[in-house]
Amino acid sequence: NLLNYNADLLDATSGEGVFDMELSHYQEVSSDTLTKLIKEKQLIT
Repeated sequence: NLLNYNADLLDATSGEGVFDMELSHYQEVSSDTLTKLIKEKQLIT
């Protein structure tokens, strides 16, 4: 999961790691994945 990458990188490098993130493209997700994401979002809000 890319959202946890920064924390994982900092843990692995004793706080010294650095990275940049850049959007390369959009991609459609499966209906199963979309349904899961919507349900997770509804639980958060």
